[in-house]
Amino acid sequence: MQSKITETERAIHKLEQEWQELQLEHERSQLLLEKANEELSAATAAGSGERVSLKETLSQQILEQEASLKRLTEEKASLQASKTDRAQQLQMWTDLRKLFEVKIRCLNESKQRGPGGTLSVSRGGAETFTLQ
Repeated sequence: MQSKITETERAIHKLEQEWQELQLEHERSQLLLEKANEELSAATAAGSGERVSLKETLSQQILEQEASLKRLTEEKASLQASKTDRAQQLQMWTDLRKLFEVKIRCLNESKQRGPGGTLSVSRGGAETFTLQ
């Protein structure tokens, strides 16, 4: 007998939960219906050009997002296209740095070996090595 009472209480509780969920769903539906009716009456009323419907607002947001997506896609493609150029430029700067490091090392080695000549660099970047 006690199990039947417990089972019945569970069933009642379950039905009460379903009733509450249905009430909430009904309220949501009523709100949406009211909003749709308001938009419909606003659209049919004369001189109400300043009010924008939800559909128009969402459509505008979708168009803005699509334009943003298109712009970002183009920017990504541009960056991908210039990737090899940037890698090549980085390699050239690295090579130039290594070249100057070798030149500095050679100059220091020649200074340590003693006088054999002098290396002078003019403001224009021309290098002159004079033997002694």
